[in-house]
Amino acid sequence: MGSQRMIRVNELLKRQISEDLYHLHNPPVKPGEITVTRVDTSADLRQARVYISVIQGEEKRQQAVDYLNKRHGELQRLVMKRVRLKYTPRFEFEADPTLEEGDRVLKLLEEMEESGGSSPPEKPDPFDLPDASDRGNS
Repeated sequence: MGSQRMIRVNELLKRQISEDLYHLHNPPVKPGEITVTRVDTSADLRQARVYISVIQGEEKRQQAVDYLNKRHGELQRLVMKRVRLKYTPRFEFEADPTLEEGDRVLKLLEEMEESGGSSPPEKPDPFDLPDASDRGNS
């Protein structure tokens, strides 16, 4: 399957899963607090890894991942009703590590700034270099 088609399939699934989260019963986290950040579908459309982010911290994020993995069949049926594909992939949910990694980098930068860590040296202005006439001619 062409990569453009896979991109479209992944985006379509991402959008539909995001909408269908609101139809699941008794989630540990409100559906509006779960963000589907990315979907990676296998080329044969049999499996899809769904990456999510939850604003409320690690404990709630793990509860949401566990809940969604237990309810993947229900979510697949909801998606199947609205999305026409040769196969509806089996969803596997994971916490998206990229947002956490970005937060970690930002915290490190803030700590460096607070502790007086050095910032990158400024590049000299090429137009502010001394002229040959300013050099000592001995």
